[in-house]
Amino acid sequence: MSIKYLFILLISSFFLACSSSATLTKKKVEESTENMKLIAGEKYKNDFKISYNPTGEFAIVLKRQVDYSKPIPDLKFFVFSLKEKQIIIEDSLAAGNVCWKEKYLIETFTREQKAEAPQSHDYLFNVKGKEYYFD
Repeated sequence: MSIKYLFILLISSFFLACSSSATLTKKKVEESTENMKLIAGEKYKNDFKISYNPTGEFAIVLKRQVDYSKPIPDLKFFVFSLKEKQIIIEDSLAAGNVCWKEKYLIETFTREQKAEAPQSHDYLFNVKGKEYYFD
């Protein structure tokens, strides 16, 4: 009979440990997200947008620089690692755009200052491997 109680105690402890580690991970992600938003607020004066990668490990934080003399606004951005709690890459693009191409790959584009001008691929950046790819 005591083996039965021991088994129940072990199983209960296992589930309790698993649930508290999941909560801890969620807590760390929330803290990291708040840290990222504070950094973005300091850099971009709370005028920014966030785009998470499909896994939720990284985020592109971007701000468009409004200049009424240009038809296409310039772009400032950084990629933040929620796990490492730091900026992985930071850049600005004249008349540019940045987006997630794959789960760990960002793609940047620039175009001439004409609304009808085609976008040209600028570079790719692997946020996990921290590597640039140029054409």
